[in-house]
Amino acid sequence: MSSSSDDPKTHRMLHTRDGVVSIPRTQKGVPLNEYFQNADLPADLNRTVVFATQKGPVVAKPDPVPWNEQHTEKARDYAAQIKSMIEDKG
Repeated sequence: MSSSSDDPKTHRMLHTRDGVVSIPRTQKGVPLNEYFQNADLPADLNRTVVFATQKGPVVAKPDPVPWNEQHTEKARDYAAQIKSMIEDKG
């Protein structure tokens, strides 16, 4: 049974080295340069933020595109493809 934290409309699922974490799409995160206050960071990390999760802080880019119905349809199609492949393999 899925929980509300599994709903892609309300939560992002990010893969980490320790597994998968769920981040509410409403969570903005703390900019990385604020999180590490006195560190010189590379310019390509300017948009990176730190999200608080149950498994600890996670560094990631902000949500690039808010979830919409097109994403829902793509997720359903992908799930149907995976299910079909599993059924074909037995």
